[in-house]
Amino acid sequence: MSISPAPVSVTELQTALRAAWAGQFRPGCGLGPTLVRLPPSPPGPALPGRVVMVVGCHGGAGASTVALSVADAAGESGRSARLLDCASAECSGLLTAVDAELGVESGWRRGRRARLPIDRVAGVLAWVGDVPAPIDESLAPAQVTVLDTGWGATAVLSGDSWLAQAAGSAAVVLVARATIPALRRLEQVLATLAPGPVVAVRGPARWDRSVRATAGPALLAAEAAGRVVRVPADRHLGACGITCAPLPKAVAESGRQIFARVLAAYPHTPAALERLGPSVTNPSRNGLRK
Repeated sequence: MSISPAPVSVTELQTALRAAWAGQFRPGCGLGPTLVRLPPSPPGPALPGRVVMVVGCHGGAGASTVALSVADAAGESGRSARLLDCASAECSGLLTAVDAELGVESGWRRGRRARLPIDRVAGVLAWVGDVPAPIDESLAPAQVTVLDTGWGATAVLSGDSWLAQAAGSAAVVLVARATIPALRRLEQVLATLAPGPVVAVRGPARWDRSVRATAGPALLAAEAAGRVVRVPADRHLGACGITCAPLPKAVAESGRQIFARVLAAYPHTPAALERLGPSVTNPSRNGLRK
């Protein structure tokens, strides 16, 4: 007796292809609750104020740590800030970052970390197009919104999702580790973007010679323009992940440096840097050649 496979519809094939593009075929990303299939999200509302989009160039880049440090730095500058974790719920890097849970609203799990509002996607999603539109904070809109995108760089920076639409006017921060494969991937992403992204490279202060030699022309150009910040590796943070405890001092300082470079690379007003004070408006060089 022969058994014929059930026919597969075009819609099912498209869904499988989108999941593959979003990296859902990788081990660990498909485990847990059933995937939520939402209707296509309408274009998200235009986020008020300055938008900083943090994009990991590969798995385990540390984009959530960088996003949190940048949001903290924005709050320290005197601006009102909020952080949106756009990753599918089971892949969130900010799961234990909040110290107060405030319930679920419009597909987002709302929380707070001290004075910083953090909204996380509440469901398990199949692809970046399923990320719900951000909640409109009409009563007290944030002056700085940091997006921890939580999806692959190609999916985030292209396509028809509201994240891809936001990328057109957002300040982009690319995150990669100081390894040969990671810097190669970073170079590929930089090559697809117009000059201007800020680059955060996580790793030791002193690089192996072979890692340094991997830095391509786009990364070297970003370094020459002062748009590269090194984010130190922290042993405790690497072992325990992000919790509601404050970030290590060195990591928090790197967030201030990244935010200062965001203001310099994507200025809204001539006085934007002055509001941060001299310690941030004149950041020490923290690039590849130190």
